[in-house]
Amino acid sequence: MARLDKVHEGTSHIFNDKFFESLSIVTNALDNVKARLYVDSRCVTARRPLLESGTLGSMGHTQIILPGVTESYASMADEEGNQEIPICTLKMFPEESIHCVEWARDHFGKMFTINPRSTMALLEAGEAINPTSQQDITNLKNGLKMLQKRPKNFNDCIEYARKRFEKYYSKDIKQLLHVYPLDTKTKEGNMFWSLPKRAPTALVFNKDDKLHCMFIASLACLRATIYFLPIPENSRTDEFRTHCGEMANAVKVAEFKPNEAKAKEMQAEINKADKGKEE
Repeated sequence: MARLDKVHEGTSHIFNDKFFESLSIVTNALDNVKARLYVDSRCVTARRPLLESGTLGSMGHTQIILPGVTESYASMADEEGNQEIPICTLKMFPEESIHCVEWARDHFGKMFTINPRSTMALLEAGEAINPTSQQDITNLKNGLKMLQKRPKNFNDCIEYARKRFEKYYSKDIKQLLHVYPLDTKTKEGNMFWSLPKRAPTALVFNKDDKLHCMFIASLACLRATIYFLPIPENSRTDEFRTHCGEMANAVKVAEFKPNEAKAKEMQAEINKADKGKEE
């Protein structure tokens, strides 16, 4: 019979030693270290095997813990820098600078490493390509998308960079604030946007902002590179970045419109993350 009680010290009278000893094996599906350590300690006491899943976030890592044979989850003291960061935190609620770095690193890897490799594999395989797994199908879709949207010249790369700026720093933020306005309150009556959550502010592209221009120039050059398009020789100069900003300012971008389907997905993701923190 399924139970919905939170597994922690406060429910030890429900999930007691007898309960854990009655199990053949325990499988974790938790998203925070505190809950994992607690379940791990109970399994150690009851001498029951534990399958710890997702210990490294989205990397799909699992750890099998056998009483008297392997070390426990708690005995693996990871370095501070290797602590997992919840996906929800990276995407919507960064609390520290490292979260922003990880967010950028994830996007960079997909745009300039993973997806280009998928495209090259697609081109090399040609008609002989034969996707056999869901990951293969995803790679195939990403490769086809890159081929369909390939730039013809450097100006196309500038346009792409301008639209990425709008998505990352304006539309995505407006979508989040559409789902959770600044005056939103939690079910307990507290303000939703309170520390460690920090309310974001959508940016307006400014061709006179050096940081904005650098983003456009850098992204345009990287995109040109993966498609083997020539890059202007003065690409590392302030004049070039200013010129890229001027060109990006002339690009027409669609106005933001709330996406209710994405809003539901976002709410479900946040609710799932909050529930995981309570377990």
